[in-house]
Amino acid sequence: MSHFCKAAVTVALLSGGFLDCAHALPRVWVSPRGADVGTCGSATSPCKTFQFAATRVDPKGEIDVRDPGDFGPLIIDKSLSIVNHAGGTAAITNTAHPITITPGAADVYIHGLTIKRCTDGILLGGGTVLVSHTIIRDCHYGIRVTSGQLTIRQSIIQSNSYGASGFITAIDTLFEKNFCGVTGSGLFINSKFFQNYYGIYTASRTILGKNVFHGNNADVRWSERFLESEIYSFQDNYYRGGYSISISKM
Repeated sequence: MSHFCKAAVTVALLSGGFLDCAHALPRVWVSPRGADVGTCGSATSPCKTFQFAATRVDPKGEIDVRDPGDFGPLIIDKSLSIVNHAGGTAAITNTAHPITITPGAADVYIHGLTIKRCTDGILLGGGTVLVSHTIIRDCHYGIRVTSGQLTIRQSIIQSNSYGASGFITAIDTLFEKNFCGVTGSGLFINSKFFQNYYGIYTASRTILGKNVFHGNNADVRWSERFLESEIYSFQDNYYRGGYSISISKM
């Protein structure tokens, strides 16, 4: 215990009070069998929810999932990582905004989560975010970027109204059975767009390489009315079914 904490405890006890000197940790564990108390966070005494764990972890620290379960919605306002080590489902379900990332979160890493039945699966308002090995389905927006930079890789974006909205970098990711796989722009490499009404609907600069489009009503659609609406293709994309590229005249 620090000298400051010892002194604070002494003052608190002399005044008839109590002071919890639990400090932030570089690594915090969560489990559905855990408890959200001021001393939680170790593998043997985990917290129960992501939100409480976020208050216990250091900036740039890591929240680790010990056991499968549903861990509730989370507002991220600092740099941190969330990693599923459980070998099962680490979920956030049936809530409007499962993960909201504010401008105070400079760097965020999310790995191995399942997000279902929501309004905005991941709502990004700032910072740089990497999402990997994550499933987002049955939401209005799977991912919505209003500010900041988001990269998603080796993930599944499925059965949403809009799979992803805003500027997105997607690598090795499946966009399937959404009304619109992506509405916005970005860089799309080695990804799959299957059975969406629109694979990509863009009004800005978009770069495509080694993607597969299949079974969409329109694979890539863009609007002529925006001068910055440009599509760059490395000519190694594979189109099968639907219209490979269609122009929306609005």
